[in-house]
Amino acid sequence: MRRIVIFTLFLLIVPALFTPTLERGRDIRVDTPEYGERAVPEGYSLSAVFTAYSSSLDETDNTPFITASGAGVRDGIIANNCLPFGTEIVIPGLFDDKVFVVEDRKNSRYGCQWFDIWYSSKSEAKRFGIVRNAEVLVLN
Repeated sequence: MRRIVIFTLFLLIVPALFTPTLERGRDIRVDTPEYGERAVPEGYSLSAVFTAYSSSLDETDNTPFITASGAGVRDGIIANNCLPFGTEIVIPGLFDDKVFVVEDRKNSRYGCQWFDIWYSSKSEAKRFGIVRNAEVLVLN
């Protein structure tokens, strides 16, 4: 009986620990059936980590020029695991008013604060490197 109670508590508590949320405990929209559909407030900002990637085979799956949303790669594509496809964001401290669109996903080990910017060449992506604590503004 004790094992059943412990196992039941485990099933109730552990998923709550891994439900993606933004800073200050606000929920974000997730396109996976496990979490349902939650809205991101328009104009919401958060501090994030940015990396870069290209369409090289060692950085992607077997369809390097097709994003997770099914769109082709192009300038302005960004990957994030929690914002829904089509969400527009700006990164004022890095790219001024340039609008990026979430069309791809990162590896599942990365959380909601990680963004990956697509570059047309691997050398450009490497040059970008990693930027921590940059502000992201969600437009829609």
